Amino acid sequence: MATYKVGGRLLPVEDVVLNLDNIVVGGVQTVRHTAAMGLYTLVQRPDLWRKLQQGEVSMDSAVDELLRWTSVGLHTLRTATRDIELGGRRIRRGDRVAVWVWSANRDPEAFERPEEILLDRSPNKHLALGLGAHYCIGAPLAKAELSALYTAALEKTVRIEPTGPVEHNHSIINFGLDRFPVRLVSR
Repeated sequence: MATYKVGGRLLPVEDVVLNLDNIVVGGVQTVRHTAAMGLYTLVQRPDLWRKLQQGEVSMDSAVDELLRWTSVGLHTLRTATRDIELGGRRIRRGDRVAVWVWSANRDPEAFERPEEILLDRSPNKHLALGLGAHYCIGAPLAKAELSALYTAALEKTVRIEPTGPVEHNHSIINFGLDRFPVRLVSR
C-alpha cells in the first residue's frame, strides 16, 4: 500500500491516490505531448533539426529547450503558504494561485530572448517540469524518454515531412497535438 507521512501524520488515502494519479497522468501526457510538439517544432524549423543532426548542440540541452518552448502543462494551482507580494499584487497565506507555465517560460525577466528557440540555452530554468518541492518526480525518466525518441529520429531519418493538417488538442490542461501526420524519410 502506498503511504506517505507529512509532519508525522499519514496523508489521507484520497491525497495518496491523487498524487499517484498525477504521476501516471504526468508521465503519459507530458512525454506524449512534448514529443509530438517538439517534433512539430523541429519540422517547422529545419535549421534546428540540422543543428541537432550535426551535433552542434547537446541532446540534453535541446530536450530542456523543447520542454520550455512547448510548455505542454498549461497551468498548475498552488496554495500560498505565507503572505507575499508578487508582481505588485498582494497574495495572502491560503490564497489559491494559478501558475501559467507557458507565460512563466516566456518571461523576459527570466529568459534572454524568450520568444526564440535556442537549443543550447544555458542556463535554462524552465518550469515545464515544476520547481522545488513540486519538481516532477518523473522528470529524469521524461527527459530520458524524450532524448531517446529525438535521438532515434535523428539516427533513422534524414527529415520528417508533414503529410496532412496538424490538429491541436482542445484541452485546458495540456497543450498538444491530436493529429500530426508525417512521412519519415529514412537514411
